[in-house]
Amino acid sequence: MSDNSWIKCWGFFSAAFLFSMHSYPQLSVAPQFDFRQIIADQGLSSNALCSMLQDKNGFLWFLTRQGLDRYDGYTFKKYCYSMDHPDYLVSGDYDDMVQDSQGIIWIGANETGVWSFDPVAESFKHYLHEPGNSNSVSDDGTTSITVDKKGKVWIANYKGLDELDPRTENFKHFYHLNGDSSTISNSFVKRICTDDDDNLWIVTAAPGIDYFNSLTGKMIHHFNYGSTEFSTDKACSVSSGKNNNIWIGSTMPAEPHFICIIRITPFD
Repeated sequence: MSDNSWIKCWGFFSAAFLFSMHSYPQLSVAPQFDFRQIIADQGLSSNALCSMLQDKNGFLWFLTRQGLDRYDGYTFKKYCYSMDHPDYLVSGDYDDMVQDSQGIIWIGANETGVWSFDPVAESFKHYLHEPGNSNSVSDDGTTSITVDKKGKVWIANYKGLDELDPRTENFKHFYHLNGDSSTISNSFVKRICTDDDDNLWIVTAAPGIDYFNSLTGKMIHHFNYGSTEFSTDKACSVSSGKNNNIWIGSTMPAEPHFICIIRITPFD
């Protein structure tokens, strides 16, 4: 995507876009799915599930409010804080979980900073804000986390955007500065994702969305939608898709029980 790329956006109500049965009129036989519910009675550490992923070995990882669970399709292995494992994940409210190319799982917590987990060594590292130490996370309230192609970990939180290099464990911090259009639009960063060009799309507390160069650490462009009907004020997710499309999920400001989906499509 070039720096001069523009965007066009469409908003959809989830009721019409996600659940419409008219999407399959050409199918003579409806697809069959086998649904199984996995709950605490089957070994899950908690029914309050925050995030999940599947690793390259096929294991499913479930992040719950009680800790981290690994599931092989038959049994669970739990990595939850206890007297025997005081270094394991503590109970809490978690927002996001991703795995990098080295297999390390990165976890963002609402109040307890950032955790990393090495599945081979079965060990955690904990990153907390340290007042007066610039080589720490900006804030312990993590809202979103992603990893770029260079292996850098990007952390969104209530105070800004952080970049962590896992090899050196050095942090860089990015904040909004009044009058400087090269900085992010607001220091309250809600959601982030990377695109095919390894740049970041950033949803902040400001309307619209930021397009951010991960190499230079500067804003490429801030996009406004030109409408308050579809807002990022209540954004709950942002994700990159095929053909470098960016998808944003947001509740409608006037109708909080509806979901707005915004599609951003690049074109020259």
